[in-house]
Amino acid sequence: MRHLRILRIGATGEDVRCIQQALNEWGASIDEDGKYGKHTYDAVVEFQKKNKLQVDGEAGRDTRRALFP
Repeated sequence: MRHLRILRIGATGEDVRCIQQALNEWGASIDEDGKYGKHTYDAVVEFQKKNKLQVDGEAGRDTRRALFP
């Protein structure tokens, strides 16, 4: 990802698609459509819980570091 922006509901684009792909590789089952909607939010929350991260449903620095080790 070129620059770090916090991804949250309403975000769109290739960065979101990358997050969705990584979430699916970690066991989620969501569409990789590049739209940060409820399903992506829910998958991020589950990922954060499983990895003992702050649970806010946003793909910020710490969540991305865990998704892309």
